[in-house]
Amino acid sequence: MNSKYKVFKYSSNKFENIDDLVSIEEPLEISLKYNKSNKWINQSLSITMRTPGDDEDLVRGFLYNEQIIKNINDIDSIESYGDKVGQYNIQNKILATLNNSKNINISKIKRDFLTNSSCGVCGKSSLDALEIVKKNKTHHSEPKITKEIDFNDDKFNFNLNELLSLSDQEFRKKFTGSPIKRIGRDRFIRNCCIAAGNSKNRDLIPMLVNLLTKDQSSLVRGAAIWALQQLDNKKNLKRTKRRHLSFEKNKDVLTEWCI
Repeated sequence: MNSKYKVFKYSSNKFENIDDLVSIEEPLEISLKYNKSNKWINQSLSITMRTPGDDEDLVRGFLYNEQIIKNINDIDSIESYGDKVGQYNIQNKILATLNNSKNINISKIKRDFLTNSSCGVCGKSSLDALEIVKKNKTHHSEPKITKEIDFNDDKFNFNLNELLSLSDQEFRKKFTGSPIKRIGRDRFIRNCCIAAGNSKNRDLIPMLVNLLTKDQSSLVRGAAIWALQQLDNKKNLKRTKRRHLSFEKNKDVLTEWCI
């Protein structure tokens, strides 16, 4: 399930405005309905993020994995409910009705579902817990955000060749005070290799070969192989591969070769 968005794509050393598909992700509130002492109880369990489409199967697997049910026949029904939102009229609440409550221990279940997440969604017990009530969201004197964005191409131009050549010390110095520094030099260079492979810029081949033959990180060497196979011709690739095989010992890196 996807939505179409306008995005800027970097290719052949330039940006272009294109339509692209982005997978939809929505919170799903999972609730139980079960009979205890001849009384029906509705209990909200937890929220998880998911791409909508197979919610019933997700809940079946969730309940089984958490040992709330022992058998698929413990479930009488699963139904979605709540307001329909978005272009696909998605319902973000789902109720599983059980005919066997023997394994239900709500206090234990809620302890087990404790989840940490960067977005603050997973681990909440209900969608209502996500609501923020604020009557005056911004003061009239504060700057207004409009739909018109002045996009400056120059601001986003960068030199991939230069980035690919960064040592750990140079990476730390360049991105001091930036969130990019958190991922570390090796993962950053890995990402740059992926960008290089998608760029169609054959001028990057020498730098990628240099990374393949000299970089200490197996993560970087593996990404360099992938990028080279997107940019170089088979004759050159076979020559580079023979050279690489003469010294490479890491099996994960070697599996990146497809020729």
